[in-house]
Amino acid sequence: MAQSLSAECTPLKLKYDACFNVWLEEYLSPQLGISSPSPKTGTSSSSLPKGANANASEDAKALRTKRMAQAYEDKCGPAWKAYNACITKAVKEHKLEELITQAREENPLRELESHLDRTHSP
Repeated sequence: MAQSLSAECTPLKLKYDACFNVWLEEYLSPQLGISSPSPKTGTSSSSLPKGANANASEDAKALRTKRMAQAYEDKCGPAWKAYNACITKAVKEHKLEELITQAREENPLRELESHLDRTHSP
């Protein structure tokens, strides 16, 4: 969908969409070189002790996820914040808050709720 809720938000939406699509393509692209020889040791991950490969792989995934999240914030965060502010204003101008609240009550995002419960539990 190329148009936004408000015409003044459409350029911001297009800018954010373009940024997000570039970021997502990079995020989803296959990660190359995980099992290639280590430059320090000259050994491949397959020659590591059993279990070390899984730990190294998990560490690499966590590091990549952290780097990608930071790249998103750095590259697309300002565009998202500008677009979100514009949409928030448009929602108020169109008096849609009550409808959005009602829709959220009638059809809650259960996956998001369970994620929030897991991440915010003591």
